[in-house]
Amino acid sequence: MNFIKEIKNKIEGIKNTKKITKAMEMVTVFKMRKSQKKMFASKFYLSLLNKLIKNIYFFQNNLHKQHQYLYNNNKIIKNIGYILITTDKGLCGNFNNNLLKLLLNDIKKWKEKSINIKSAVIGYKGLFFLKKNNIQILSQIINFKINDINISKIIDIIKYMLNLYKISHIDKLFIVYNKYVNTIIQTPKIFQLLPLSLNDTQGGNIEKNNYLYEPNFSTIINHVLNKYIQLQIYNFFLENLVGEYASRIIAMKIATDNADFFIKDLQLLYNKVRQSNITQELNEIITGASAMQ
Repeated sequence: MNFIKEIKNKIEGIKNTKKITKAMEMVTVFKMRKSQKKMFASKFYLSLLNKLIKNIYFFQNNLHKQHQYLYNNNKIIKNIGYILITTDKGLCGNFNNNLLKLLLNDIKKWKEKSINIKSAVIGYKGLFFLKKNNIQILSQIINFKINDINISKIIDIIKYMLNLYKISHIDKLFIVYNKYVNTIIQTPKIFQLLPLSLNDTQGGNIEKNNYLYEPNFSTIINHVLNKYIQLQIYNFFLENLVGEYASRIIAMKIATDNADFFIKDLQLLYNKVRQSNITQELNEIITGASAMQ
C-alpha cells in the first residue's frame, strides 16, 4: 500500500513539474518574438550604416589612414580584448557551454603567444567562467533586466571597451556570442570588432554617392564608425538573447515531453502494482473462506 502511495506522489510531482516547464515554454515563446522584432529592426539599421560606410570608403581611398578603428596589418598585438555575452540563468541546454569552450580554446591560442587577455562580460554564466579561469575582468553586467531591452542598457560597457582600444590598452577587440540562425540552430562565434576591416562589412551594393560633409569629414566619420561599432555589439547582444530564448524553448519542450513519458511509465507501474494487490487480496479472501468450510 505504501508503495502505491509513493508512486501516486511521484506522478503528482511530475505533473506539477510538467505544468511549470509548459508555462516556461509559453512565456519564453512570447519573449523570443518580442526580442526578434528588435533584432530584425537593428539588423536593418546596421545594413544601412554598412552601405554608408562602404560608400564613404569608395570615395576616400586613404580612409584606413584617417581613423584608428580601421584595419592596420602593421599593428603589433600585445593585448587582446573580449566582450563575452552569455546568459544569467541556465535551463537552456548547451547554449553557454559550447560558447565558453570556443572562447577557452581561443584564449589558449593567444596565451601561447604571450599576449595579455582583458575582458568585459554580460551575463552571470560568463562572469563565473572568467573568474574560474583567472581572466582579467574590466567591466561586467549581470542580473540583466530584459523587460525594456535597448542599447542604453549596455552602452556603458561598450563605451568602456572602445575607449580602451582608442588609448591603445587593447590592440584587438573581439565579441563572443551565439549567432542566431533559427529556433533550432545557434552557432557560437568569435567576431573581430576592432580593428574593423571594411572588406568584411555586409551592406550590399555600393550606391557610389559622393557626400558633402558638415561640419567636416573627420567629425562625421568618427561619429558614423562609433555608431556602427556600438550598433554591431547591440545587434550581437540581441542575437544572443533570441538564441537563449530559442534554446530555452527547446529545453522546456524536451522536459515537458520527458515528463509525459515518465508519467506514462509510472501510471503503468501503478496499475500493475494495484492489480497485483487486488489479486493477492482476492486470493486471501478465497483461501480464508475455503478454510472456514
